[in-house]
Amino acid sequence: MLLRYAALFVDAEALRGSIAETPVIIDGEFGEQLIEQRLLLVGGADLTMQVTVRGTLRTLLRSGVSTDEISLSRSALIAQGIRHLAALGIPMPAGLPEVQDLGGREILFWERRVDGVRVPGDGLRVVLAASGELVGIAQPAPAPLAPAPAEGARATRAAALMAAALRLPEGGNLDGTAELAWVAAGRAGGDEVAETVRRLAWVVGCELAAGQSCAIRLDAASLDLLGWDWTP
Repeated sequence: MLLRYAALFVDAEALRGSIAETPVIIDGEFGEQLIEQRLLLVGGADLTMQVTVRGTLRTLLRSGVSTDEISLSRSALIAQGIRHLAALGIPMPAGLPEVQDLGGREILFWERRVDGVRVPGDGLRVVLAASGELVGIAQPAPAPLAPAPAEGARATRAAALMAAALRLPEGGNLDGTAELAWVAAGRAGGDEVAETVRRLAWVVGCELAAGQSCAIRLDAASLDLLGWDWTP
C-alpha cells in the first residue's frame, strides 16, 4: 500500500532503490490501532504512512519537499488539495477548507461538523508546499461524541450568556459571542481535558481584566461548567 501511495507523488528515480522498513503497530487516538510504515527514498527523503487495520489512511507525511518560491492562489491551492485527495481515494469533505500559511507550508483544513455544529480540532488536514505539491495528509480518528440533548432541552443563547456572565471573575467581560460546539469537558482553569468524549456545549467568548481572551464552555442543556479556554 505504501508503494502505491508513493508512486502517486514521488518520481520514479527516487522510488528506484528505495527501502521499505518493516511495518509496526502503534496506538493511535481513542485506542485505535494503527499500522505505521516508512519508506526510505533515494536521496535521503522519506515517506511515512499510518493506516488503520482496515486500511483507512490516517497520516501520510513526506520529507524533503522544498519550500518553493512559486506560490499558488488560495483557490488554486484548494483545487490542488482536492486533486491530491481524489488521487488517494479520500472522500471529498463538504464545503471549503480554511487555508493557513505556516512556515512556507499551506494548511488546508476541513473542520468536522456534526448536525451542523463544529467539532473543534477534528477534521481533515492537507499540507501543501506553496507550489501545491503534497507534503502530508492527516485525518485522525474522529473524536467520540456523547448523545446530544434534544433540541427542546437545550438552553437558549441568551441563557448561556447569562450563565457565563455569572461565572466571570472580577473585572472580566463577555465579548458577545456564543456558539454551540462539540467540546471536551475539562477542569476549570484551562487544564488538560479530563474526558475524551465530546459533549455539546455553549462556548461563550470573554475577556479577563488583564485583557486576556478566554472562552467559557457550558453544557448545552444544564449550563454546567465544562471548562475554560485561554488565549495568550
